[in-house]
Amino acid sequence: MRERNWMREGIAMTNAGYATMLQAQSGVCLLCKEASPEIALAVDHDHSTGEVRALLCKRCNLAVALVERIGIAAVAAYLGE
Repeated sequence: MRERNWMREGIAMTNAGYATMLQAQSGVCLLCKEASPEIALAVDHDHSTGEVRALLCKRCNLAVALVERIGIAAVAAYLGE
């Protein structure tokens, strides 16, 4: 089921690829290193190419999407960095 959704969304991921990536990441989000046993990790990907980058928890995936959309400089300015 997930594989069909990924393909429909233009994401280059298979169920086998997901399992391999999940094992390589020790079952945790690549950014925050937290496990999410009750919710599957999201397949983070480049929205232009569909190229898969990593598996991320929902929070990290949303944060990356926001930074992609508005830019890291805007986020750093907001945080006073």
